[in-house]
Amino acid sequence: MEINLPDVLAEVTAAFERYERALNDNDVA
Repeated sequence: MEINLPDVLAEVTAAFERYERALNDNDVA
C-alpha cells in the first residue's frame, strides 16, 4: 500500500477542521 503523505495530511487536516467547526456550531465543549 502506497501512502502519499501530503494527501493524507491534507485529508486529516480537512477532517479536523470540519470536526472543530461542528463543535463550534453546536457549541459543545
